[in-house]
This record gives sequence, C-alpha cells and structure tokens, in this order.
Amino acid sequence: MNFREQDDDGKIRTVSLDLPSWLPAEAWGGYLQTRKAKKAPRTVRAIQGVLRKLEAFRRAGHDVEAILDTSTERGWTGVFEPKSAFPASATPKRQSFGRSLEQHFASPEFDGR
Repeated sequence: MNFREQDDDGKIRTVSLDLPSWLPAEAWGGYLQTRKAKKAPRTVRAIQGVLRKLEAFRRAGHDVEAILDTSTERGWTGVFEPKSAFPASATPKRQSFGRSLEQHFASPEFDGR
C-alpha cells in the first residue's frame, strides 16, 4: 500500500507499507474508504497504529474482518476490541457453584424456606 506524505521540508514523498497476509482485503478497503470519507489521516503512522491494534485483537482470538466491518458500518475511524466477554475462538465455560438448584431443592437439608 502506498501513501503520499509531506516531509518537514514540504516535499511530497511516496511511502510504501506492506500489509499483513491475514488482513482481509475487502474489509480493509471498506474501512479505508470510511476513514477517507471522514477525512481521518491516512498517514503511515496512523495506519501502522491501526494494524498494531488489529494484530493484538487477532492474537487475542478476535475476528479481524468483523472488527473492520463493525468500524465501517458504524462510521468509526478507529478499530476497537469487541465488547463480548469471550473472543470468537473461545467458548464460554459454565461456572459451577457446587450443586445445581434442582439438587439443592431435592436435598433432605432443604426445609422449604
């Protein structure tokens, strides 16, 4: 991906940035269109920051495509970790507190109160 940036001298230069292979092209393109429409900076530094966040979310088991799609659909210029309690790769585990309610109420110790 190529970017045009202005040096401190005022000269325009083209900077190339290699995108990771795990990045979904269609979702990424849609996200960049949203950033452009919102006039958010498309500098190398800004894009590298977004890619770092996406890499961290991916390592935590989150779906990068879903994150990009959510940002695009909601018109966000940033990417955010999903608020779900569990990443896509994790399965929620039921916490056991000992006996089930059925076992408690069926036990001889239960006196109806």
